[in-house]
Formats: sequence, C-alpha cells, structure tokens
Amino acid sequence: MVMKYPSKVTSICLALAVAGITYSLHVSPSGLISAFGPVYAQDKEEEQPRRRTRQVETLGLKVVEALQEAQAEVDLDNMAGALEIINDLFNGKRPVIKNDFETSTVYNFRAYLQYQTGDTPAAIKSYETILGLEKIQPQVEMNTLYALAQLSFTTEEYKKSIGYLQRWFRLADSPDTVTTPTALHYVFLGQAYYSDGDFDNAIPQILKAIELAQTAGEEVKENWYAILRSMYFEKKEMQKVKEILEILVVEYPKPGYWLELAQVYGELEEDMKQLAVLEVAYHAGYLERPAQVKLLAQIYMFQRVPYKASKVMAKALKDEFLEKNADNYKLYAESLVMAQELDDSIDPLTIAADLAEDGDLYMRLAGVYAEKDKWQESIDSVDAALKKGIDREDTARMLRGTANFNLEKYDEAIADFRIAARDERSAKDARQWINFLTREKDRLAKLAQAAK
Repeated sequence: MVMKYPSKVTSICLALAVAGITYSLHVSPSGLISAFGPVYAQDKEEEQPRRRTRQVETLGLKVVEALQEAQAEVDLDNMAGALEIINDLFNGKRPVIKNDFETSTVYNFRAYLQYQTGDTPAAIKSYETILGLEKIQPQVEMNTLYALAQLSFTTEEYKKSIGYLQRWFRLADSPDTVTTPTALHYVFLGQAYYSDGDFDNAIPQILKAIELAQTAGEEVKENWYAILRSMYFEKKEMQKVKEILEILVVEYPKPGYWLELAQVYGELEEDMKQLAVLEVAYHAGYLERPAQVKLLAQIYMFQRVPYKASKVMAKALKDEFLEKNADNYKLYAESLVMAQELDDSIDPLTIAADLAEDGDLYMRLAGVYAEKDKWQESIDSVDAALKKGIDREDTARMLRGTANFNLEKYDEAIADFRIAARDERSAKDARQWINFLTREKDRLAKLAQAAK
C-alpha cells in the first residue's frame, strides 16, 4: 500500500525527500564546499536513465511531518531548532524510523543541519551511517560519497576524500546511476591529490577536466591552469610551466603571469622571448616594482639594445620610481655610453661617481672625457678617482699620462708613466711611453735650439 501525502507540501526540502532526492553538498570550481543544497542526481535532462528497475521505498507520514516541521525552522534560520526536531526521531520522542529509505533521508537532512551548526564531525558520521545501510539507492550512495569527499577535504583528510571520490567514480560507471562525471568532478579529485602532495595522480585529473570543458565548449577556469602550473613547477618541469603560462597570459592576462613567464623564459635561456614579454609588461604598466624595471634595462643592455635601456632608466629616475643612487645612475650612464650617447652620459656618470664610495666611476668618467678629447676634464676625473681610492693606480696613471701627453705636458706625463711602471701589469707600456716621451723632448729641444 502506497502512503498518500498531504497535498500542500510547501517545503523544498520535504518535496525532495518525498521524491527520493537527497540533500548534499555543492562543490565549487575550486573543489571546496560552497553551500548545502539539493542535488538532483547531478544528471542532465537530455541523458537517458541507466538505472535498473527496483522496488522503491517511501517515507511514512510521521517522518514527513517531522521533516516538514524541521524545514519550517530552517526557513526561520533556526538550524538548532530544526536539528532538535530531527534528533527526536532517534531518541524515542517521535515514531521510530521504519526502513532504510527513511533512515537515509533523515540522516541526510541531519548531516545538512549538523554542518550548518558547525558540527562537521557529526555531519561526517551521519553520512557514514547512510553508507552503512543495507538497502541504499545507488544515487543516494553517490550523493553521500560526494558529500563525504567534500567534508573530508575541508577537514584536510585528503586521503579519505580521494577514497570517497574513487568510489564515486566507480559508481558513476554503474548502470544503476544516471550521473556522468563532469570537468568539475575531475578537478575536485585532482585538487584532493594535489593537496595530498600526489602530483603524479593530480595532473591527469586536471588535464582530463580541461579536455572535457574544451570539448563541451565550456570555460576552462583560471585556477585549473594555475594548479597545473604550480604542480609542474614543483616537479621542475619548466617547459610545461612555460606552456601553461603562455595560455594564462592570453586567457587571463594578469601582471603576475606576464612576469612569471618572463622569469621562466630566462631560466630556459630563451632570452629574446624574455625580453619581448618584459617589454609588453612594461608598456602595459605591469612592472610595479623598481627591480623589475631595472631588470628590463639590464636585459636590454645584455641584448645590445642600449638606447631602449637608457630610455627606461631616464624615465624611471625622472619619475623617482627608481632610487637616485650610484648603482642606478651607473646603469643609466652605461646604457648611454654603450649607445654612443657620450655627451648625455657625462651628467649621470658624474652623479654616480659623486655618490659612489670608491673612485671606479670617476675612472669611467675620465675615459668618456678622453674619448671626447677633453683631456683636462679627464685628468680632473682621474685625480678625483685617486682621491677616493681605486684598485689599479697604474691604469689611472696610464690614462693621466696619456691626457698630459695630449696637452703637451711631457714632464707631467713622464711622471705619471713612471708611477705606472712600478706595477708590472703596466710596466712594459709605461716604459715605452717614457722612452717615447724622452726622445720627443730631446727632439723638440734640438728643434728649439736650432731655431735660435
């Protein structure tokens, strides 16, 4: 005999229970629990049922009434009150539950309320009770397994979550269920493996999810690619990391992905691609840290594009994006020197030399002046370098002697070369200069004597 139910069943929860549809947990794209809610066997309308014909148990009127009362409390946001009503079905205050279908329905609702009141361990026990029933509908079993997988995930019991999901996937292949695994299901399993540190099993699940989504013309979520990138990085498969980032900069062009891709190109020694990506990021305003802008200028220098490096450095210093210190002015000046913009390099190189602790940059400045045939300025810069202190006084003296020679100050030049000759690294060249200048002085003296 089939029990007749009241004609006015307004409770959604109750209606679902009467229909044999269980309450379970919804999984978000990230695999985390977002909310409880009704799960209609997670099927699609166009799919044909694969269930075999079986006898269907029903709910008794008293159980329906209890569920209806509990739902009324839920509607008032009184979860504790609803849970008390449901608990009365087990403590003798209400009629005893008569069959496994009633048990699974009530325990499902009970688990929902326990979770809502913050008692996750109790919710897990309620779902486990459902799995222990002798007679359980396959679809109810699937929903319960999925709920347990989600709850185990949230309590960081990842191996249990994986076990429940594996059982869920096996049931999905059964003719007794109407559920077809979707991309979200594979993502959830992949995330459980990932959280358990099992990347080798996690990666195929995420790849399967991406394949299913693409085949169905659905969106591939950003975090699916992100979790793949993370796992490939941990496995040091940088080629795979690069491939994922190349997708992310197109589908989800965030600054961080562009910068990561540039870094990966650098690690893979794909220097021109690294430069191209950094250049795009720079013009898009994605380089938000001074070190990133400086890196771009340095790569321009490395790739022999010093003029662009000088433009980047000039703007960064003008906008005070880069600190006005010796290193930054040095890089700016070096980019100008490499670009053969010698006149423009003098001011930043002078600033850098003044700020530096040693005299090396004054030597650079002396060299620039020498290339411009500004010999007195070159001598002044060498003197400043010597005053601040440098590692190689012999090279400074060689340059100073050359400048004095060009100013026709031969005695000063010889004095410089004699000091340089004390260092064996410059001794040979210095002695040649001394011999040359000595002969030149003699020649000029003879010419002067002859002219008298």
